[in-house]
Amino acid sequence: MTTSPNIFDNTVILDTIFDYIHPMQHLRLRLVNRKFNDTCLRTIREEHKRTEIVTFLDRLFFNDFGPLTVLRVNDRIVQFGKMKSYFEFLSTVAGVKVRHLEMKEGRKWSREEREQLHEHIVLTLIGDNWSHLTTLIGINVFCKSRCLDCVRMIGNCREYGPLHLSVLDLLDKPRHFEKLIVHSDLLCELAERADRAASKEESFENMRKQINRNISCDHFVLLLDDYDEIRNGHRLKFPLEILLEMMGKWRVKEVAFMRRYAYEIKEEGPWSRWMTSKTFFTKISFDTAIDLKEFKRYPLESLTFDMVYDDYDQAPELSVKLKNLINMSKWLFPTKKSTWILPNLLIPAVKVGTYMQNYLETQTKENGCEQTVQIIVAQAYSSWPEDSKFPDIFASGARLVGFEAPGGAWQLEGVTSVEQLGEDTDEGLIGRRFTFWKRLTNNLIHFDIFVPKFKVTCLFGRFQPVTSNLPWVEKYRPSKLDELVAHDQIVKTLTRFIENRTVPHLLFYGPPGTGKTTTILAAARKMYCPEKFSSMVLELNASDERGIDAVRNIIVSFAQTRGLQAAFAKPSSSGDAPFKLIVLDEADAMTKDAQNALRRVIEKYTDNVRFCIICNYLSSITPAIQSRCTRFRFPPLDMKLVVPRLKFIVEKEQLKMNPDGQTALLEVAKGDMRTLINTLQSTAMSFDDITETTVYQCIGQPTPREMKEVVKALLNEPAKKCMETIKTKLFENGYALQDVVTRLHDIAFTLDIPDEALSTIILGLAEVEENLSRGCTNSTQLAAVVACFFDAKSLCVKKINTERMEF
Repeated sequence: MTTSPNIFDNTVILDTIFDYIHPMQHLRLRLVNRKFNDTCLRTIREEHKRTEIVTFLDRLFFNDFGPLTVLRVNDRIVQFGKMKSYFEFLSTVAGVKVRHLEMKEGRKWSREEREQLHEHIVLTLIGDNWSHLTTLIGINVFCKSRCLDCVRMIGNCREYGPLHLSVLDLLDKPRHFEKLIVHSDLLCELAERADRAASKEESFENMRKQINRNISCDHFVLLLDDYDEIRNGHRLKFPLEILLEMMGKWRVKEVAFMRRYAYEIKEEGPWSRWMTSKTFFTKISFDTAIDLKEFKRYPLESLTFDMVYDDYDQAPELSVKLKNLINMSKWLFPTKKSTWILPNLLIPAVKVGTYMQNYLETQTKENGCEQTVQIIVAQAYSSWPEDSKFPDIFASGARLVGFEAPGGAWQLEGVTSVEQLGEDTDEGLIGRRFTFWKRLTNNLIHFDIFVPKFKVTCLFGRFQPVTSNLPWVEKYRPSKLDELVAHDQIVKTLTRFIENRTVPHLLFYGPPGTGKTTTILAAARKMYCPEKFSSMVLELNASDERGIDAVRNIIVSFAQTRGLQAAFAKPSSSGDAPFKLIVLDEADAMTKDAQNALRRVIEKYTDNVRFCIICNYLSSITPAIQSRCTRFRFPPLDMKLVVPRLKFIVEKEQLKMNPDGQTALLEVAKGDMRTLINTLQSTAMSFDDITETTVYQCIGQPTPREMKEVVKALLNEPAKKCMETIKTKLFENGYALQDVVTRLHDIAFTLDIPDEALSTIILGLAEVEENLSRGCTNSTQLAAVVACFFDAKSLCVKKINTERMEF
């Protein structure tokens, strides 16, 4: 008997195959069988949900007129003459629905070629699926002015840009963007229009009318020209008043200033006329000094400056430019979080300490503030130089020496490692956090300096940090107490404990996946500020460290040291708790000797430490420890509370889930949030849609429809036929008999049968489950399952006959 058809019907094997090959380069594999075809097309659909298109001239291939015009679609080379058929295959055969479309012009095409590419993308690749687009970047370069198709596609976009003046004029309905990209040329064009007025007041009034009030955005990205780029003998600048007016009308929360890359090829236009003519607006370039006291300040949640560029000839002068940047940004855009992205080739010339020194020197007039400054040493367009060595202070964590800021010296409070910073960084970062405190002004500044791992991306033409692939359980784990979906009474009690600083020893118990660990970690974040969290909280998994040595060595050594903030007053906005916290997860795996030793530790170090013991079964914890803790039981989560969180994750991950799929997930989880999210992620990774069939197929359990057929066979068919039916439906699909027995147990209580028959079924299933746990064969135990149902049927028949005789 050949096994190859069954092998290539296995979804896991097919997914593994396509992990090692690119489906667009091996389309002939679609001919193997239908499963191979479905998996290949599904892989193509998933890959092209995020589509990046770059245009250029390929000098490796020539025709009679020179190098061929080609484009790169997700790193695959496509010739200009074949792009229509390529897009038709993606849209009609593979069924691609693009969600993230990003375009960039690496080498300039002719106007006709750009318009043809735009037409093929809009009509063929996107077509009627434009409502699926959530990100649209760079397409304006390739379309005609005032293009209604592009305006229509903006409808559902959360990220868009660069915004052109023609599109700005056509937006007649309210549009909210999570990220909006604007080029400095747009500001110059608006200024050139407004400057046609006769007076400054009229010019400013014209400017306010031009800025569309229908737009709002959270994250505003302004693309600037290279710092050292000079056009027509004039350094390129932009009108500051228009930038501030735009940010105010659009209710901007975060701003990033980034250098311009190849979104468009620069041509003469209104920007050049404005640069060379008189204007009523202030011409500004962020790296030049200017008096800003007359301008209104605009507070932001965060501010980013990307200083990566190509020209390194004037690298030693960057420290002067940096001071101007810092002074201007801090005056115009006060914020508690700022990010500076610096090219790696400047590290040997300027040193990391220079950036910190320049920033500290601007803090003399600000009192009682706490800020975080992130400095990313980014790889630019060339490779890392062989002699590029990071300063000793960065590599070793030594103290900063050799400078003092005016108005009182800054004290280095501590240097700690930074392994992960934010959601867009990889876990393998090399980093340090330097914390400075000025006692005179009570200022606290954290410098997070790190070198991330990079990969080439199309966005802005620079290297971006690799996004970490966290499991969704960790990605969507609540970090605050008010984000928890259940256990309101427990949360209220813990909040009261924390606010009154009367936190007792805690004992959390209940089934897995009900939020025990998440609750205590969220409470710990409320008790301690982020920079002190790691030094004040010890989390141990007692299933690994469960012996008496763990109590004597790890726990005691942590508990007997008192936090420095208990002895010295430190500036903090969080009101830190005056004690440490030790979290013992899965404590029911601890030995009795370890629990007895832990009892004495709890008593001895109560002044310094609070314990939170987490377990599944309360009976596994000794009464002595139970009596010393305040107990909280975490029951299985109510499905009504789980559904909103499930829908939130589905929306964030942009998944498709029907009501049957939602019901199946809730049935599988049975109140376990961890199981629910893991099953959702597994199903989303394997299938396009979340349905009842895909959920049960992913976890390897029979669907409710299949279980109904099994129960129907057990109740109605003869024994031999019943055995054959169940083997055909279940075992050939790879289902485990133990899962079938568990499902039969739940279904049995829904049957309308006498109590004697129900008891027979339950006892028979319990015996089968025990035998399976001891390693008995499936076929023998399946016969036992059939036998217990036949015994139940005979009892039903006897009772019916008895009732008839009595009647």
